[in-house]
Parts: sequence; structure tokens; C-alpha cells
Amino acid sequence: MKEAVSKELLNVSRDHHVYKRFLKDLIVQSLLRLKKPTVLLRCRGDDLQLVQSMLDSAARDYSKKANVHPPQIIVDNIVHLMCME
Repeated sequence: MKEAVSKELLNVSRDHHVYKRFLKDLIVQSLLRLKKPTVLLRCRGDDLQLVQSMLDSAARDYSKKANVHPPQIIVDNIVHLMCME
């Protein structure tokens, strides 16, 4: 099952609009689970610019859903997640 999910995620990452929405929703969901004012976010190196481009929007979405101030999201520019192919 894990292998099937990994392959499907790779397919999703090829559709820019779907992948961008998926990443943003994933960030918001993570923020909702953590409920912290400051978060260190790690992503794949390939996704770094895309993730940085949507941080403000994700923080605003989280803020509206949780009814709190937007968190400070720090993107780790040194340690990146690896893609499992």
C-alpha cells in the first residue's frame, strides 16, 4: 500500500495546480494539528520555491480555521525531505 501511495503522489506532483493545492492543504492540516505560534517546515528541495510561494496563504487559511493569529512559518533551507521513488 505504501508503494502504491508513493507512486500516486509522484503522479500528483506532475500536475502543478493539483500539487500546489495539495501542498497548501497539507501545510494547513499540519498547522491545525500542531497549533503552535512558530513552526519549522521541511519540504523536498524540488518543492522549496513552491512551498515558499504559498506560505502566507496557508498561514491565513490556518488562522481563519483555528481563529488564531497566523503562525510564523520558518522553512528549513538546509535540510530537505527526500523523495521516495
